[in-house]
Amino acid sequence: MGYPPQGVGATEASIWSYPTRVITGGAPTAKEEGSGTLTADGTAQEIVSKTSTEPFMAQLILDVSNMVGADQILIEETIKVLSTGGLEKFTRTRITGKQEEPIMIFAPKYAVRQYKVTLQQLVGTYRNFDWSLVVEE
Repeated sequence: MGYPPQGVGATEASIWSYPTRVITGGAPTAKEEGSGTLTADGTAQEIVSKTSTEPFMAQLILDVSNMVGADQILIEETIKVLSTGGLEKFTRTRITGKQEEPIMIFAPKYAVRQYKVTLQQLVGTYRNFDWSLVVEE
């Protein structure tokens, strides 16, 4: 039997006991797709829009540490399912006031065509919001 052991006669134990293993098949890798600072102006402003012909997973990280008192923002996430379809809302998150834990890490979402996020400050003095988008393809 050659090494690393393969094919008929290879056992799980003999494969895992081989000192050098290489996982093949192109495991997905996470990377920062973009980042920046958005200054709210009261309108629904695009934070990020990622478009691809291949499925991907997107996760938004948002810093709301500048929020105080009655400040209120609305985050809307949208996805495009078919190339001929439009962007459709699938989450709306309302955040109000100072947050004890101000780094918001949104749940990762699979997208096929497009993933877009907007932020709208509804109440309060317009603030700056740092953000980052992590994508796994």
